[in-house]
Amino acid sequence: MNECVCSLLRFLMSIVPIVTFPACTHRLFCFPHVGGNVKSFDWAAAFQRLQLPSDDVSVELYSVNWIDPVSTRPSLLEVIEKLREVFLESGYVRQQGSNDQKVVFFGHSIGSIIAFELIRQFENEGIYDVIHLICSSAPSPKDFTLMNTNLDNPKRCTDTDHALYAHLHEVGDFVPEGFHTDFFKNSTNAIRSDYHLLEAYLFDPSKT
Repeated sequence: MNECVCSLLRFLMSIVPIVTFPACTHRLFCFPHVGGNVKSFDWAAAFQRLQLPSDDVSVELYSVNWIDPVSTRPSLLEVIEKLREVFLESGYVRQQGSNDQKVVFFGHSIGSIIAFELIRQFENEGIYDVIHLICSSAPSPKDFTLMNTNLDNPKRCTDTDHALYAHLHEVGDFVPEGFHTDFFKNSTNAIRSDYHLLEAYLFDPSKT
């Protein structure tokens, strides 16, 4: 991979601040779902005015863009390694010493698995900065593995455009009725890439 592409990936796989304070006690990093992006948590910016400087706890909020825009067959190991570099280079997680702020990860759907595996990677290196993981709409890693090894479960990453469109419309109106199909087709590669990551996940207890 040439230097230009590496720089592009580092920019796109990034940590984006949503709510910040001059001095905070906690930093909450949010990992979005399949098809999600850094805008998935923009709504939380409204929380900034709910926290007062005199509060004992003030929480900064960040969105983690883990999407690999150049791969339709991303490897979880590659995604975790790139995110590891981003967190270490930004100083949000430290290889030596400790942070003044407590670090919390939140993941939704596949974002939960990515956050979980990133924490495992840090802890395997002796880095214990992340004190909590909050998971939303995700089974346990072992249940994910059982789902992915069940040959009867459909693989969305290999769906036709029509089948993928129907599935996404069915689950929570991800694709609204009347959504422009040409626009949808331009997004299918990114969505399939996310599903490939989700459906290829196998929990490895030996790394615990």
